[in-house]
Amino acid sequence: MANRLVAVDDADYRLPEPVINALTTTLGGTFVASIIMVGAGIDTTGVADSTTAIQNLLNAAPSGSTVHFPAGHYKLTDALVASKPLTITGFGARITQSVGGKAGLEITSSDVTVRGIRFTGAQFASLVSGERAIYPHGSTSAAPIENVTIEQCVFDTWGQGALWAQYCDDIQVTRCVAYDIRYAGLMFLSCTDGKVTKNKISNVTATPNAYGIAVSHLEVGTLADNPRSTDFVIEGNAIDGVPFWEGIDTHSGERITIANNTVRNAMIGIAAVGSGWGGNKYGPHDVQIVSNTITHPSTSGSGGSGILFAGENTSTGVSADAATGSIIGNTVRGMGVDTFGLGGIRFNDTVGLVVTGNTIVEPTREGISIYHDNRGFVVTGNTIVDPWTSTAGRAVGVFVQSSHNYGVVIGNHVRRESKTATNVLNYGVEVTNVTPNTITMLGNDWSAGVDGTILDSGNITAVSFDASLVTVGKTGEKVGFWGVTPVVRPTAYTQTYSTASKTHAAYTANDKSAAFTATPAALGDAATLADLNALRVAVENLRLHHESTAKVVNSVVDDLQATGLVQ
Repeated sequence: MANRLVAVDDADYRLPEPVINALTTTLGGTFVASIIMVGAGIDTTGVADSTTAIQNLLNAAPSGSTVHFPAGHYKLTDALVASKPLTITGFGARITQSVGGKAGLEITSSDVTVRGIRFTGAQFASLVSGERAIYPHGSTSAAPIENVTIEQCVFDTWGQGALWAQYCDDIQVTRCVAYDIRYAGLMFLSCTDGKVTKNKISNVTATPNAYGIAVSHLEVGTLADNPRSTDFVIEGNAIDGVPFWEGIDTHSGERITIANNTVRNAMIGIAAVGSGWGGNKYGPHDVQIVSNTITHPSTSGSGGSGILFAGENTSTGVSADAATGSIIGNTVRGMGVDTFGLGGIRFNDTVGLVVTGNTIVEPTREGISIYHDNRGFVVTGNTIVDPWTSTAGRAVGVFVQSSHNYGVVIGNHVRRESKTATNVLNYGVEVTNVTPNTITMLGNDWSAGVDGTILDSGNITAVSFDASLVTVGKTGEKVGFWGVTPVVRPTAYTQTYSTASKTHAAYTANDKSAAFTATPAALGDAATLADLNALRVAVENLRLHHESTAKVVNSVVDDLQATGLVQ
């Protein structure tokens, strides 16, 4: 069992630092000091300023020791600094920063753990740079600090962020609570190998941008100066209330897993998006968004997408650093913009994106929005329930919104349930009139569309689909096979002669090839004029019937050619 040193910072008794250092050296590095924050200059009522006294003890603590705050309230007027490896604990302790623009605890050393302390800021009514509860950071991306752990802490009332980490490697934040934060609950900039688990974050209020959890980098200099954040796991967190922006975000992150989180009451639930400045554009790479639950309590839409997945390219048909990854098994409810769309899941500027097994309930105005420049995507096995809009626009299950989309849409299902609105599930899928798009649709069930199953707005380069689960004949529906431009259902045929038979009678030839040679006088009974007129009428009726049959056959061929069934 490790030896423990208890140092009381008062005039009566305190081991001098040389003694502490000597003991540590003598015991071969196994000696663990425990510094208790009591004594002269430290006020546990939160009335007097304890900054200097606490900082003195942090400075005096041996490297690798534990500094403990007893239960109480500690007032600061400047940021504390942990500049050596320490474990800082304090269950029941509250540290309040009373001065605006100041952090609570700045960490500039590797091997620091902070556990069980509540950090309260000066205000959160406005965004003030520097107001961060804990600020761990290296000096540059080339000189990060390592092995930083923040656990079971509480952060409230901070004008910028609860945790603000930059240039950190191997950072863990777990079981913390953050609320009443202006800009970001947990922010990571150019950090690597992070684990962000089981935290609770609420009421992050800044506008136009705010984040519950963000894994990003500063958009200045180059990627060498401010590289992507990489190799993060963001799992099991609960975020409630980022009303003006994003619950969980990565800007240009790489190898990021966002799994089993709950996001509620955020404008955008989860965003994996690009970043760009000075002509540089960087998309997120290998981002896995898996088994999250995203909900919004409003019945009029959240104002943004449930899941947004995008590279940095904002212009159609332009090559850029595309986003890669997957969106798997998430539940999205009540997200989107009534007057514009955005819907449950929206993606653009991606390569090889897989969207599968998601359940999207009551999105507005589309369940899945395939925006632009998506190459090699797969949308499969998703269920979309009651897409809706209260406007005159259309509500659809899947919306191919713009151009340069190349992929497959397979085995998806739209369903009508109980949502009431001006329009609910008008079509299973809609394809815009902007070219080019090449999309294969197979085995989808669009049949619940109220006005039709597939709405093609026209002029599509190539859209193919398997109609086995498509209900045909609804108003405005278009169908096309083998690459022809889809058309609406042909107009009805008029059947004046309604008798029909599926049996084609056998034909027996009775060819009269020999010419008549007899004269009327030799016939015994000469034909009367009435007989000849009757024969003339019969022949004319036969000619007209043949002409009508030929026209009908031509019309059938025209309609089959228009749908692509014959050439």
